[in-house]
Amino acid sequence: MLRLFTKTWVNDYPWLKLAIKSVLKLCDEPIEWTIIVDNGQKDHVKVVIGQAMQETNIVPHLVKIYESGEYWPEVNGINGYYAQQWIKMNAHLVMGDGYFLNWDSDVIAVKKFNSETFKGKSGRPIFWLSQFNHLIQHGNGDIHRERMTVMKEIIGIHEVSFEYMRCMPIPMNGSILQCGSTRAEWSRAFEAIKSNRSGFSEFNIIGMFSHLYFPDCYEWRNCDSDGPTWAGGWDENGKCFQDHAFVSQRYSWGGMERHIEDWVNRL
Repeated sequence: MLRLFTKTWVNDYPWLKLAIKSVLKLCDEPIEWTIIVDNGQKDHVKVVIGQAMQETNIVPHLVKIYESGEYWPEVNGINGYYAQQWIKMNAHLVMGDGYFLNWDSDVIAVKKFNSETFKGKSGRPIFWLSQFNHLIQHGNGDIHRERMTVMKEIIGIHEVSFEYMRCMPIPMNGSILQCGSTRAEWSRAFEAIKSNRSGFSEFNIIGMFSHLYFPDCYEWRNCDSDGPTWAGGWDENGKCFQDHAFVSQRYSWGGMERHIEDWVNRL
C-alpha cells in the first residue's frame, strides 16, 4: 500500500491534477492519498481529484481530504507558505503512526513505481541528504548558512552537517512527528513559522530530528556520494531524460509548463 500525504493550495491545483494522474497511471499498487487544503477549498479540490480519476479511469484505494482548520486551527492568520510547513510537521494528526510519503503537488511520476521503489536494501525508506560544506562550495553559500543557523537554533545544537530537503517524495514517520510535537524543537519551530523566519525548512527540522533521535528508521543516503536520487529533469520535449528517475519535481511557482502537461496527458 502506497500512503501519500499532500498539502496543496488553489494555485497548485493544475499541478495537483497532473501529479494525481501520473501516480494513478504509474503506481502498480493500491494508493491511499491524504490531501490537505485551505479552509473552504474541500469541494474545489474534490473536483480536481474527480477530473483526474475520470481522465485516467483509475480510482485510488482511498482519498481523504481535510481542511487545515480541522486539525491545525493554530495556522489561521499565518502566511500560507509557512502554515503548510507546520501542517507537514504535524501530519501525524491525520496519518497516524507508521511510514508515508510527503508528495508535493508539483511532483510528477515519470516511471512505473511502488512503495518499494523508495526503500533501500535495508528495507527501510531512503532519506536523502547533502553535506552543507558541499552545497556551500557549489554556490548559494549565504542561503545555506542561513538554513544552518535556523537549524542550530531550533534543534538546539552548536553545529549541523546536513541539509535534508534534497529529494521528493520525502519519507515521513507519524510516530516521529508525534514525538516531535511534544518537544521544545516543535515549539521553537512554530515560533519561527509565526515570524516568517527566512531559512526555515520543515524538512530540515524533521530530517535532522529523525537523524539524531531515530537513526534506525531510515536508510540515510548522501546525494553527492550515494546518488543519483530517484528524481530527474526533463528535456524541452517533455520527456524525462534521466534513466534513473522515477519522479520529477517541477516547482509549481514557476507556472504550468505545457510540454509537461502534454506528457502526462499522453500516459
